[in-house]
Amino acid sequence: MAQIGGQLANTKTSWLSWLFLGLLVIHAAVVLIPVAFVSHDGPSHLYNAQIVNALLFSEDSVYHEFHGINPNWLQPNLLSYFFLSAFQLIFHFFLAEKLTVLLYMLLLAFGFRSYLRATVLNADWYALLIFPFLLNVVLFWGFYNFLFGLALLFITLAYYEKWRGAINWQRLLGLVLLSLFVYYSHAMVFVLCGIYVSVRELFPLISTWITKRKIDAAAILNASFMVPGSVLFLAYLANQQTKQEGFLHYSFFNRIERLFFKIESLSFAGYSEGSFVVPLFVILFVLSIIKIVQRWKTRTKGMSHFFWVLLIYLAALLFAPDAEAGGSIIVLRLNLIFFLFWLVWLAHGPINKGIRILVLVYTLISLPLLATRYQLMDACALQAEHVTKLCHSLINPNTIYSTVYYRPITQFVGDYQVHSYFDLLSNIDQYIALDGTCLSLHNYEADRLLDDSYFPVVWLDTAMVKTILTPPIEGKRSEYINMERFVNRSGRVPDFVLEFGEEGQRNDSLPVWYAGQDFKKRGIDSLGFFRVYLRNTPSSF
Repeated sequence: MAQIGGQLANTKTSWLSWLFLGLLVIHAAVVLIPVAFVSHDGPSHLYNAQIVNALLFSEDSVYHEFHGINPNWLQPNLLSYFFLSAFQLIFHFFLAEKLTVLLYMLLLAFGFRSYLRATVLNADWYALLIFPFLLNVVLFWGFYNFLFGLALLFITLAYYEKWRGAINWQRLLGLVLLSLFVYYSHAMVFVLCGIYVSVRELFPLISTWITKRKIDAAAILNASFMVPGSVLFLAYLANQQTKQEGFLHYSFFNRIERLFFKIESLSFAGYSEGSFVVPLFVILFVLSIIKIVQRWKTRTKGMSHFFWVLLIYLAALLFAPDAEAGGSIIVLRLNLIFFLFWLVWLAHGPINKGIRILVLVYTLISLPLLATRYQLMDACALQAEHVTKLCHSLINPNTIYSTVYYRPITQFVGDYQVHSYFDLLSNIDQYIALDGTCLSLHNYEADRLLDDSYFPVVWLDTAMVKTILTPPIEGKRSEYINMERFVNRSGRVPDFVLEFGEEGQRNDSLPVWYAGQDFKKRGIDSLGFFRVYLRNTPSSF
């Protein structure tokens, strides 16, 4: 028996530990079996990680003329690129991305369980609640840095809770390093970590001040590991030049509606996850009622700091801006944070037979949800493989290409309608760049000015590659680079153009990206999902 979080916890390996490991193996297989793990931003992250490798470890590539590494060491959006770059030095880019996703899942699963083991008695039971949240919608958006930060948040809090009240300089240094890893993963997660630690230490500070009229030095020492990262964060904010309209489409009632019997971070709109996500929500709701009743029966007074943390995260979810400091889709990320800390709050209470049954039912329901995830992942992986193989024989290495996306997309693959722009395939063209070591003009991560960029790669000439979002065709929208502007500023002409989505043309029958160059359609996939246009006289580097 070991003293953990003020309670006795049995550290002996039990069947629950084997169940946890078994479920983790199943989730790992779902990620590793498909040929690729396709997400919205994932291919772009992977492509820019390849550019980093080329700029660091080679002297002459197509990237050296157009790209540079961002020298801003304050940018808190880097950690996943380290893994994507390192894995690509050894493995094929498809496998490198899958290993990065697998590493995140392992860190989040074990980090969440470690945190519970540091704070509650029945950690292994409540640790099973994490599994539906491993393959969440935030992951399919491709927000790898945020998710690595989230995984490291629980690892940091696990050690913080374990060492709290017994801090020495070695432990303080360890916590400082962990908090810096959180910061360099994602700034939002670092702020949430600071909120947790502040609330945790606020209780003893207030208590000591009320009873003794003095400040509790131990509480200040416990929280001091957050200071270095906080200094970096303030410097980062001071360095930001971009001014965004934070509340783009804010509606309080819409925020409430998005919480009502929904776990938005587990649901793709229009897909079949709802039949599993709603029962999961109901079980969490029932567990919450049971916990409240238990507290009432035991006449427990006051609210724990875990409840106040959950309440603050709920307020953030309801009132946070839609976009801020260059970041977007903030509400979906806060939804994930809120539900994970809902699980944390639930775990800090007694357990009985009824609760165990509900947890096991919850775990069983998560398996068919995982099966729907696998269908989606496999369909997108097949499309990614198909696109890459088709272009492999058509496109020369070290060439330049541009991309046009038409939306909305009506083509579908397998049991899922796979929207090229709105969901998972909006950056699938980057796999072609990875396969042929080509330069893609469709690189939105690099198009920020140096002072505002929170990505590791920048265009040397940002104005060269301004993106056009326009409805040149009635009833459709498109996204593409102004090719004439690129040609005039760079002196280069793209060697090929990719079109994704329904083919759309102007009255003169020329594609919307046409810039007076002699491009001919040379390839089209079997679904009509995308087309390849090659220039008659390509120029290779």
